[in-house]
Amino acid sequence: MSRVNVFLPERPVPAPSPTACARCQSRACAVCADADTDCLTELDRIAHRAYLAAGESFVLEGEDARFAANVISGGLKVQKSLSDGRTQSVCFLYPGEFFGLPLHRRQAFSATAFDDTELCLLPRPALNRIMERHPDFERRLFRVIEDQLAAASEHLLLLGRKSAIERVASFLLDLQLRATRRGATDGPIGLPLTRLEIADYLGLTIETVSRCFTRLRQNGVVETLPGHPARVHILDLARLAGIAKSEAGSAAGVS
Repeated sequence: MSRVNVFLPERPVPAPSPTACARCQSRACAVCADADTDCLTELDRIAHRAYLAAGESFVLEGEDARFAANVISGGLKVQKSLSDGRTQSVCFLYPGEFFGLPLHRRQAFSATAFDDTELCLLPRPALNRIMERHPDFERRLFRVIEDQLAAASEHLLLLGRKSAIERVASFLLDLQLRATRRGATDGPIGLPLTRLEIADYLGLTIETVSRCFTRLRQNGVVETLPGHPARVHILDLARLAGIAKSEAGSAAGVS
């Protein structure tokens, strides 16, 4: 696995204007969205950009937690190592979403770009000092983390209680809802995982995932498109939501 090397400059660099953050394409849905002018100026001063090609690792599990990061474009696939050497995808992060619990000294997960990705890096010691000086920003950050924990709990429910088609529908519905929060209200959305990775993420076999996609296509719920990453177009969001909630799986012939 290739890894990007991220270095901080030895000397302070000139702080960019606060309007640089204001022009950020992901700021409206990022952790710094509601930051006041003083807080934003401090974040500008410590922030650095990093660029990863698809497949490059941002951090590796177990190494020192030097940075937190906002995703500006592209996205990260967050993984956990298993005892037999395999890795399990535990979540994926899109533009505007945050990586890095601010109080952990070691990286609990690895993070790899699933597409060409731009990150806004925030050195952890400096970020912690900003949180101390700006309690509103600290509260916002912890609300974001709470949302991520709630999403993890939903994923556990999905694995434990839902049928195969409900899992795939829930996965696609989550992608669509997150795209909507980013302001992408129309058009196809990128699939951050391969079919095999989707199968692992959902606790299914790759054959089952392929059958579910086929049935959703045949029933006019989604359209899949080639590319890197592959894309899916939600044709009937209400029907997809119904299948995800166990209300329409049998009607769609995919239960």
